[in-house]
Amino acid sequence: MERITKAVIPIGGFGTRLLPITKAIPKEMLPIVDKPVIQYIIEELARSGIEDVYMVISKEKESIINYFSRNKRLENKLNDSNIETYNEVIDLTKIIKIHFILDKDQEGCAKAILKAKKYLKNESAFAIVLGDDLINNSTYPALKQLMDLYYETNHSVIGVHEVDLSDVYKYGIIDTNGIKEVNNVIEKPNINEAPSNLAILGRYIVKNDFLDLIKNIDIGVGGEYQISDVLNLLAEKRDLYYKKIDGNYYDIGSKEGYVNATVSYAKSSDVIDNTKLDFI
Repeated sequence: MERITKAVIPIGGFGTRLLPITKAIPKEMLPIVDKPVIQYIIEELARSGIEDVYMVISKEKESIINYFSRNKRLENKLNDSNIETYNEVIDLTKIIKIHFILDKDQEGCAKAILKAKKYLKNESAFAIVLGDDLINNSTYPALKQLMDLYYETNHSVIGVHEVDLSDVYKYGIIDTNGIKEVNNVIEKPNINEAPSNLAILGRYIVKNDFLDLIKNIDIGVGGEYQISDVLNLLAEKRDLYYKKIDGNYYDIGSKEGYVNATVSYAKSSDVIDNTKLDFI
């Protein structure tokens, strides 16, 4: 079976739940200890075997492009100072190629993914990763968990985790036969409409025809073209599997999720002295 080597990251939202800071700083660039959220995600993809990442971004998020670009003046300054750690981001981009696609329309994640179609046309399957869902598993990357199930079954796979029923309105919730298959997805249901408490988190492995199905969906919840609506069409055509992700999940798009991620990563960090942290 052909290896999955390409991933799309749609990054176009305004980060309204984290205002006012996201007026100036994209949520994907908010720091967790000493690195932005997006770097942790790129590191996860590199550890999963992804070789090319296509970030579909809005013009408000050009700081992400700057972050992954070379800065010769800074490099020369740090080299002169004999600082060895400055290569971290540069070395990462040698392992995984990062390509940027401007999203002028900002019509939702599904339409953003479609903008990468010409780069994916020869792939039998590819990954979709959301830039504000952080999943911490140091030994078995979240995306690799989905890829392994895809290689085993040859079916599209989505990552899920259990949430409290009181929180189902925040997520896409799957209706399942209780084993592996997804019957359909309901986007942000109220507690009485939710078919389960299994919420989709931002990791997907989909076959290439996912791209053609995007053209067949209408504007969905929130006035945007939703990934969940494409998944429902996919489930009608063939088996769609789900995988409970093993790892600590953080919704960086919420204040609570961002703070929890910061504290968790700080506790396990090897770049700071934990004995000086008051919350430990």
